[in-house]
Amino acid sequence: MRQKTDYNVNNSHQIVEDKIGVPVVSAATCTTFRMLEALKLEPFVPGAGRLLSGQIH
Repeated sequence: MRQKTDYNVNNSHQIVEDKIGVPVVSAATCTTFRMLEALKLEPFVPGAGRLLSGQIH
C-alpha cells in the first residue's frame, strides 16, 4: 500500500530552486520547453522552475 504524501513531482524543480537559489533543469523540463517553443506556445508551467516560468525566451 502506498503512503499519501504532500510531495508533488510537478513542482519539485521549483522547490529545489527556491532552496538552493539557482535554476534547476532536467531532461523533462528541457524537452517540455523545446516542445512548447516548437509549437509557438509560451513556455509557461506554474511552479515548474525558472525554465518553464515564462521568463526565458
